[in-house]
Amino acid sequence: MNSRFPTFLGLLVMVLLVGASCKPIAMKMKIRSEKAKLHTKTFGDMNVVYCGMHHFGRPAFYEDVAGIVDSMRQAGYTIFYEGVVHAVPGEYTEEEILLSKFKARRMAGRWATLDDYGEKFGREDGSIIAQPPSTELSIDTLIDINADVTTWEMVEVYEKRYGEIELTEDDQVPLDSSYFKIPLPSSRQILLNYRDYRIAQQVLESGEKN
Repeated sequence: MNSRFPTFLGLLVMVLLVGASCKPIAMKMKIRSEKAKLHTKTFGDMNVVYCGMHHFGRPAFYEDVAGIVDSMRQAGYTIFYEGVVHAVPGEYTEEEILLSKFKARRMAGRWATLDDYGEKFGREDGSIIAQPPSTELSIDTLIDINADVTTWEMVEVYEKRYGEIELTEDDQVPLDSSYFKIPLPSSRQILLNYRDYRIAQQVLESGEKN
């Protein structure tokens, strides 16, 4: 995504990983697809069914994902999904959360939303659209499990490993402002590898078998 979220393995669950390949050729193939690909891996009596995701594509693709989620839930699977939130509600002040957002944006070099993908890659005829919200993909946020990390955690881990993220005045412009910088060194270690590890860890430690 401009992808940052690779695959992982875990338990007998359905995992929606909101991510896509960084490779242009692979991306072109994916956005043309109308069917989601599933990958299964088994460890003893535990296995994971992994469903890939990309930020923009054909409407039929997202309809297929929603259908898969519904059918997997009806079959008794526990649904895990990926989606970064900024902080656990109530743990930090609004000022602290905003600071972590600025630092996360500086770390990644940009701040992109699904609406941004729609504006950049969507087509007027509706043949290519931005990824719909998780609730439109049959995700039930009351019972399904968001296995992702928070923006706060990513920033915290980055600073523990590589030092404080220093912000200049132009790093603190509103989040909806035009902003693009070269990502910080080793940022991919957090945005890719650490997130992968933590998501897999949460799934494995959940104790869910179906």
